[in-house]
Amino acid sequence: MANPEHLAKLKKGVKAWNRWREANPMREVDLRGADLAGSDLRLAHLWQADFSGANLSSAKLKRAILRTSRFVRADLKKASLESADLSFADLSEADLRDASLFSASLTAATLNSTDLRRASLIDATFRLANINAANFEEATVFGTAFSQVDLSVAKGLENVKHTGRCVVDIQTIYQSKGKIPLRFLRGAGIPEGFIESMPHFLAPRATQFSSCFISYSTKDQEFANRLYADLQNKGVRCWFAPHDVQGGKKLHQQLDDAIRMHERLLLILSSDSIKSNWVEMEIRKARKRERTRSGVFYFQ
Repeated sequence: MANPEHLAKLKKGVKAWNRWREANPMREVDLRGADLAGSDLRLAHLWQADFSGANLSSAKLKRAILRTSRFVRADLKKASLESADLSFADLSEADLRDASLFSASLTAATLNSTDLRRASLIDATFRLANINAANFEEATVFGTAFSQVDLSVAKGLENVKHTGRCVVDIQTIYQSKGKIPLRFLRGAGIPEGFIESMPHFLAPRATQFSSCFISYSTKDQEFANRLYADLQNKGVRCWFAPHDVQGGKKLHQQLDDAIRMHERLLLILSSDSIKSNWVEMEIRKARKRERTRSGVFYFQ
């Protein structure tokens, strides 16, 4: 059940809620099973909130920040989610029938068995999303981006309503092993010549390497530099702090996003790294990902 304190604060209005959320950014928000049908939550800061089993039908969530939030089995029928940030959100078994996701970000979101029938997905982004058994029957797409997504495990793609071209990148073609309905590809604007040549592109290729996040102590910097260089030379895509940390952005958030976006966490294990608070935090985040997504994520 929802935390009564959190529910009461949310019902005071978005401005009051956002002030409280900004003052308590690390608090886990529990809104499980809450009845928020028709609520006006536009621009609400609702990251890392748990809406599992909640009723959000017809709720207004335009431009809401919903990063890493959980909507497992939530009712989002006819919800307005235009330009909402649903990056890394878990929408497994959620009901999004007739919802509007215009220009919404679903980067790295989990949509296992999510019901997207008749949803508006115009300009939405599904980069790195897990869409296993998600139902796209009669969803409207135009400018919708499917990047590094396995479309072979989706349902209803042959009956998607195309009102214009979409983005289907080459990694999506490869990950889907070509098992994408031709009607969907043609509707997305994929050239006929490319469709005809797909069997050639999908012929067995050399071993594909995983991408990885390198976790290490700065006292092992020299070894880490050599390892990074070797991995780069072998074609392994890496996140390596000296090259990838961006100034002006919160370091904790950058690390969290990088660990989520890469396939493996590679730990340089040493007497120094086991004493490092940063390494400990990165391993904890990797363990959390293992729990939320099946399979081994980190190795050393």
